[in-house]
Amino acid sequence: MKLIVCSKNNIASKNMFNLFISKFGFKESFNHPEFKDSPIYKSSKFVGFELINMNNKILDVDFLNAFFKPEHYIIASTHTSKSGEKTLTCHSTGNFSTAGLGGKDFEVCKSDAFYLRNCLLYFKKFQSDFPEYEICFEATHHGPSSMNAPLVFVECGGTEKEWNDMKAVEIVCKAILESGNKEQYDKNTNSRGEKVRIAVGFGGPHYTPNFSKDYVLDKIAFGHFCAKYNVENATEEVILQSFDRCVPKADLAVLDWKGLDAGQREKLVQMFEKNGIEWVKVASLK
Repeated sequence: MKLIVCSKNNIASKNMFNLFISKFGFKESFNHPEFKDSPIYKSSKFVGFELINMNNKILDVDFLNAFFKPEHYIIASTHTSKSGEKTLTCHSTGNFSTAGLGGKDFEVCKSDAFYLRNCLLYFKKFQSDFPEYEICFEATHHGPSSMNAPLVFVECGGTEKEWNDMKAVEIVCKAILESGNKEQYDKNTNSRGEKVRIAVGFGGPHYTPNFSKDYVLDKIAFGHFCAKYNVENATEEVILQSFDRCVPKADLAVLDWKGLDAGQREKLVQMFEKNGIEWVKVASLK
């Protein structure tokens, strides 16, 4: 079971919840014996998903560990941008450095690499319908970092206007559901029948433009991204943890070479070679 989590305290999340009910056939199915925030909703069309609408703020999901043990958590959320950039995005959670917005210092959450890739590929299919929206991964950031199953945030933003853009809200709902259907989810090869590698990305800015390119997605499913601003302070322990907590486990590091300074490159390459981790430059994937 994949658990979709909405929040009554988040504008885009509330809009997504309403669409799940009104347009995607989710109906009240049963009440959890202990979870009192919301009934559990199911849809006969989207088997394998359950939906809840929690009272907590959208980042405060750690408490769900006490009530649920899903295959993975999908958090339907706003994306906030100070610059107001319109974005359709998805990302894993955790902290490669100190925790500023939930989770623990130097700890990352489990991350479902195939689901994350599927979400971005789904968004990209509709790029022409959203020409004003940037479609990209975000680097791993904010909490939680200690869930009992992989977790991904799927978001639209970045201002209140976009949170209420029902066309964008609907495409996020569709991405959440279609990215987890069995036919798509089980697929781990590209159009040429080549196996997709599971990797962690290092370097570049928060919005990961180079890791979000089509030629990269054709070959790679990322579980986590450590942006340039985090590389300096990231410990060897949390970097190795980011490989272990990808589901499936990552066996490749992809470096945005020009998005790292010389000292960061040296730090990472030495660490990978010490631990027997294969690494490539993102440009080499063309």
